[in-house]
Amino acid sequence: MADTGNRAYSHWYTLYKAALLELDRDKHPQRITEAVHAVMDRMRVLNGSDCCGSESEALINALIALHDLQKMAESSRGTDCTNRPLRDVPAHPAKRA
Repeated sequence: MADTGNRAYSHWYTLYKAALLELDRDKHPQRITEAVHAVMDRMRVLNGSDCCGSESEALINALIALHDLQKMAESSRGTDCTNRPLRDVPAHPAKRA
C-alpha cells in the first residue's frame, strides 16, 4: 500500500513541479491545469483518511501556490482566465452600467 501512496504522491508532485518550472508562456496554462487536476484527484482519494496528514498539507499548499501562479500568469499576459484582455473584463459585476 505504501508504494501506491508514494506513486500517487509522486504523480501530482511531478505535475506540480512541472507547472512551477515551466518557462514557455504558451504551455504554462496547460501545466497549471494538469497540476490542479492531479492535486484535486489526490485530495479526493485522501478525503477522510488519517494516514497522510503531511501529504494533505502539501496538497493544500500546492493548490494555493498554483492559484497564485495562475494569477501571476494571467496578469503577465494581460488576460483573465478566459484569455480575454483584462481591459474587456468588468472590474466588478455589480458596477456594470
